[in-house]
Amino acid sequence: MATQAQKVKVGVFLISSLIFFLLVLILISGVQRHPTSTYYVIFNESVTGMDKGGEVRFNGVPVGQVDDIQIGERGSVLVTLKIRKDRMSELREGMTARLALRGVTGIVYVEIYGEPLGHIIPPGSTIPSEISFIANITASFPQMLDSLNAILNKTNKALGEPDTRFQQNLEALFKQIRESSAAITRFTNNATSQTIAVSASLTKLLGNLDRTTSDMRTQLNRLIPDLDRAINTVNERVSAIDIVTTQKKIHALADRLTSATATLDSFLRNTERNASDVEYDLRRTLRRLQSTMSSAESLLRALERDPSILLYGRRPPEK
Repeated sequence: MATQAQKVKVGVFLISSLIFFLLVLILISGVQRHPTSTYYVIFNESVTGMDKGGEVRFNGVPVGQVDDIQIGERGSVLVTLKIRKDRMSELREGMTARLALRGVTGIVYVEIYGEPLGHIIPPGSTIPSEISFIANITASFPQMLDSLNAILNKTNKALGEPDTRFQQNLEALFKQIRESSAAITRFTNNATSQTIAVSASLTKLLGNLDRTTSDMRTQLNRLIPDLDRAINTVNERVSAIDIVTTQKKIHALADRLTSATATLDSFLRNTERNASDVEYDLRRTLRRLQSTMSSAESLLRALERDPSILLYGRRPPEK
């Protein structure tokens, strides 16, 4: 007679077995553990290699599985897809479905791809499809074979006829290619050597231009204080003469000297950006500076000889 402990053990074993059996039954029956959305795809090609429960991927990432495969209208194939909401919450216009081959096993899965930029495709709708790469290759393979066969026939005919000049034409073509390659090589070498020479000349020219600009800057920096001192001297000598007209003339002279100084400074700033205009700007500025200094020198000498010139103007020479 069984004891109470044995009966408990038998009951626990039976309950455990029943639970395990139910779990296996649930897995086998395909009860879904995740919420899904249903979509449909119509393929106008063979779906050999795809079975119920096959994968559905979006850009290579598994997002669902094939729920059903049926024959549609006019020989098409209607495939029902179950898309997991936790992996792909929505589909949008612009997405397209096609068949893809997984490795070399012959297993076919449904691939969804495209830019999800349009409106949302509601569950229960049909996703657009296109012919897969496998179908395109299969359809064009006979034409490729015919084209290859025609090329081989023409080649055999050209090589087999005794009066053909195929070999001579081929050798002439190779010879022309070699000559063209040699000419291109020579041209490239000459261009490279000339480019190197021009680059060296430009580097030397820029170095000379930099040195010349530096010397000019030094000399002009020395000249500017002399100009300032000359302006101050003129202002001191003219300040003793209380004449409005004379002051206006002196101020005009100072403005001209200041303008010349500003022109020189602007010339120095623009020398580095406009190297081609250095000689022209320098000559123009030096001529202006020479004229200004000559005028200032003439005025100063005239004032030293006869300061009354500012009041009475230049007197006629005495007879």
